[in-house]
Amino acid sequence: DLLGTPSASARELGPGDHDHPARLPDGRLLVRHRDAGASARFVLYSAGELAEITGGRCEARASCETARTDTFVLEPSGEPLAFDRDEVSAPVAIEHAGVTRIYYAGRRGTRWSIGMLLEGPDAGFFRLANGGAPVLAPSGQGADALGVAGPAPFVAGDALTLLYAGTDGVRWHLLSARMPLRP
Repeated sequence: DLLGTPSASARELGPGDHDHPARLPDGRLLVRHRDAGASARFVLYSAGELAEITGGRCEARASCETARTDTFVLEPSGEPLAFDRDEVSAPVAIEHAGVTRIYYAGRRGTRWSIGMLLEGPDAGFFRLANGGAPVLAPSGQGADALGVAGPAPFVAGDALTLLYAGTDGVRWHLLSARMPLRP
């Protein structure tokens, strides 16, 4: 077998639910974590032993002037009109030309949109892209009239393509959006 023998082992990550793991380019894992009675938030784990990374992180909505001692990268904003007021889910990371982008789904009420975080060059902080607004929102008509979620980005040539699920309120559809990348 050219691929070797696959192996998996259970790891204790602490209390709460952990789902939607997203591998960052350097092997760290971004995982959605939910404690009993708390909203879901994204936390970082190192690749080796999945030991929680401590210190040196700034929460995405913070000014990053002071170091944080917890490890969450993003949690629902709680702001009344924010697209990710109630829930964050489905993080996925892509690195291109030295920039790590983390796409994620955010929910306000029953409506889902897609947002993006940018990781700092020293991997010491994350910041919201697009001024905290979604990078892709429901169109109001057609296949993605009421919601967009499940981002899956990839780079081909000089463009970034974002595959995503869109809903018209009845069914979910596989859709795509494309944007050119600057050299």
